[in-house]
Amino acid sequence: MRCMRCAAQCGCKQRRTDKAKLKMIISLLASVLVALASGTPYLYGVYAPQLVKRVGLTASHSATISLASNIGSGLGGFPAGLIIDAKDPPMSILIGSICIMMGYFGVHEVYVHRWANMPFICVAMVLVGFGSIISYFATIKAAQANFPKHRGSAGAIPVSGYGLSATIFSVIAAHYFKNNTGGFLGFLALFCGSVTLLCSYFVQLKTPLPPSFDEESALLTGTDPTHSHDHHPPSEHLPEPANSPVLVLLTSKKFLCHYLIVSVLSGIGQMYIYSVGFVVSAQVTYAKSSASDVETVQALQVGLISIASFSGRLLSGIFSDILHKKFKLQRLWIVLTTTLALACGQLILVYSNNLSLLAVTSAVIGGSYGLIFGTYPAIMADEFGTDTFSTTWGLICTGPSITLYILNKYFGRIFDSNTDANTGVCYLGNNCYRPVFQLSFYLGVAIFFVAMGLMWAQRKWL
Repeated sequence: MRCMRCAAQCGCKQRRTDKAKLKMIISLLASVLVALASGTPYLYGVYAPQLVKRVGLTASHSATISLASNIGSGLGGFPAGLIIDAKDPPMSILIGSICIMMGYFGVHEVYVHRWANMPFICVAMVLVGFGSIISYFATIKAAQANFPKHRGSAGAIPVSGYGLSATIFSVIAAHYFKNNTGGFLGFLALFCGSVTLLCSYFVQLKTPLPPSFDEESALLTGTDPTHSHDHHPPSEHLPEPANSPVLVLLTSKKFLCHYLIVSVLSGIGQMYIYSVGFVVSAQVTYAKSSASDVETVQALQVGLISIASFSGRLLSGIFSDILHKKFKLQRLWIVLTTTLALACGQLILVYSNNLSLLAVTSAVIGGSYGLIFGTYPAIMADEFGTDTFSTTWGLICTGPSITLYILNKYFGRIFDSNTDANTGVCYLGNNCYRPVFQLSFYLGVAIFFVAMGLMWAQRKWL
């Protein structure tokens, strides 16, 4: 009789395990859709020149608008992380969907009615950035927590979807909304807001089996319930009060080094992503190509950045898991090599006036940016746990906003100073922006040595 009850109990447990696995897979698939709909801030380069020209603004104004988006996604990442850790992914993604829809609808109205109202535009872009990042962070937390033994690979799936987003939407813009920027902005508001809203319910964290279930099973099988793996939460780290991790992180030399690396490298990548529309316009004008080619080349560059970012994010998770588990090497090796690639991309921009090489630059910088953001979530989860992962990751993602602010403002000032006052066009090719990428190259070299120092120090900490 006892054996029959034990068999029935084991069968029930197996069914619950199968349902939990199915729920985790559905959650991961829904996370990909949410991430795809959340990666649209990187589309700014597709419509920025058209928006600025129609409303009557300058490249400096465009830099401010892109900064507003980054404030929402960068500085907003920290409160987004707190919300996700407190409310869990579904509610967080719901909040994100509302922000995305409101933000893009606001930008659409600005474009249609030619409202040169910078505060309104900036608020709308902050909403877009915050809505995107809170939805995106929620998908990363769900993936990391649901698959703790494969954090790099699982986390790379929504991360790569986020990177692929700009490719998909830039293709849509080029094929279905050519010369119709207003219609494209309206499409983003409706489609991205709806997808995140509908998928929010399915991005769930796995739950452990009820304690009573494990205790009953233990009594029947003669095992110790304290040794049941199903009874433990996903993270291997002990839970801490909600506010304590922030203080611990801010006083950790290790965290501050990671913060500096992500801040500079991601800031460099984002500066190029947000300013690529102006780089394209300068290069197309210098090459004396048709003005109608500008939008096509812009969409091509954004697509290349996105595909490269997607590939980098996806492969980084797999490679970092292999390095970390099979070869017992630090994941920071990926960061170190990526820094060199990013620096090479800056040099091409400094010395080249070739549209074909611009495509190479977009691929290199996009891939480097993807590798950084594909590798670092696993590094943070390994170092600081998944219980408060969204708070940790949200805090570290505030850093790129500082770098982006400095570089974007510098870019706008240099570009405007080289622009013809009568036509609003810069005819100087890479001289329109050369000093900006010289600075970003030197910053990349400096971070290379910081990463080397951190890797050396890690040997002692480990």
